[in-house]
Amino acid sequence: MTTPVPGENGPARSRTRLELKGRAVDLTITSSGDLSELCSVRTDGPPPDVDVSAASVVVTFPHRRPFGPRPTRCELVLSAAPMWELRAARGIQDIRADLTGIDLEGISVAGLAGAEFLLPKPRGTVAVKVGGGATGVEISRPRGVAARVEVGGGVHGLTLDGNTFGAVGGRTEWATPDHDHARDRYVISFLRGASSVVVRQRERQEDTGAASIRRLATVLFTDIVGSTRLAADQGDRRWTQTLEQHDEVAARIVREHGGRVVKQTGDGMLALFDRPGSALASATVFRDESRRDGIEIRAGVHTGEVELRGEDVSGIAVHIAARIMDEAPDGEILASRTVRELVAGEDFGFEDRGVHALRGIDDEWALAAVSRRGD
Repeated sequence: MTTPVPGENGPARSRTRLELKGRAVDLTITSSGDLSELCSVRTDGPPPDVDVSAASVVVTFPHRRPFGPRPTRCELVLSAAPMWELRAARGIQDIRADLTGIDLEGISVAGLAGAEFLLPKPRGTVAVKVGGGATGVEISRPRGVAARVEVGGGVHGLTLDGNTFGAVGGRTEWATPDHDHARDRYVISFLRGASSVVVRQRERQEDTGAASIRRLATVLFTDIVGSTRLAADQGDRRWTQTLEQHDEVAARIVREHGGRVVKQTGDGMLALFDRPGSALASATVFRDESRRDGIEIRAGVHTGEVELRGEDVSGIAVHIAARIMDEAPDGEILASRTVRELVAGEDFGFEDRGVHALRGIDDEWALAAVSRRGD
């Protein structure tokens, strides 16, 4: 059975809220770019009640009576035309939501049990909030998309991008190294605890089945100092041109020094090098060229073991380089002691910047500002 749900003035809406109420235990959510209405409902039994208003679609599932028959399967198909916000009351279980074909404004659910969410590429910061605890949940995002995960009330069995944690009490917070500097990112919050939860990156088709490779590498993180102020001063069009020029210059300099830009982070970059000296040379040249263009940058450099999977990189060395950059004053390149020791005898100068406790990283780290000898 298919029940069409037309919009009042056609399917084109700037924002539409999908609200799920009642109790559903076998629900699939997909999308279609060919749908002539806002939403259609397909079931193999009695359909839920559907109410369409100016800016929302409310789907109310019937409550299951004690010892009654198992609820029937149900599929919601959403139009790809509007930007969707998803809200669900407690009692929505066994959901598989493939949201990859829509623009997503956010997700807010009262609790989840047995759920899988395939998220689309975000626009700006998109929040995914689970308010009443989560059990048996998997959330996947496109590869390379930045994310932060917050868990309140304790967690048991949490897997984050391949890293598994057992039992952790209190509040837990984890973020990809580029999260603080990314324009497009997810913030995923489990407010009242989580159990058997997986938050991961979805494989690109060409990466499926590719084995991860661990090796020693030097990681360089950079960002533009005062990017928010510069964007406001320059306006959208000029700022976009500034960022495009920044990305082109960064890619050229990294390539000339034998490195690879793994990703642009909105107002900075993450790059990988085989040699620490190449990373430092690239960072100093990039800083000097950026200054001539009226842009000040800061950078962090660290050498350690990383994990390569396709075109992406992960590992504790990536996190450390990002946190070192966070400690850098305007216009400075900070390096770890590891980098300093590895390039001893090369054409670099170092000025001690003291010992720092890096956010989210164990131990304290001795950092030094980097310069080319003769500068």
